[in-house]
Amino acid sequence: TTKEVGIEVNVQISEFTLQNHKMMLLDPSIMKHKDFQHTRKTVLAGASDVACAEVVHTTNRYHWRLVGQRYDVMSWAPDKRNYHDIKAALNHDYSRKFPNKLRPGET
Repeated sequence: TTKEVGIEVNVQISEFTLQNHKMMLLDPSIMKHKDFQHTRKTVLAGASDVACAEVVHTTNRYHWRLVGQRYDVMSWAPDKRNYHDIKAALNHDYSRKFPNKLRPGET
């Protein structure tokens, strides 16, 4: 059996898509990130630009596949939910400040 790759090339506007996701350059902030530096120096031979295609984009997580490489890159954005809104949903019997409010028998 063969798996459909899902590659499209639009020659008129020079657009390359991989499984309905446009190819783009990896964000410079990811390229400069300290966790990415080892991969950039060893596998990518110090490349200044790297082509990637988005695999999944959720609210706080980004997942790119590096084109022509066997590497995926994932990045998480800070959670922007307002925890004060859900504070009323907490059960106060099971939540307390730690470590000053230990109950008898807890060490």
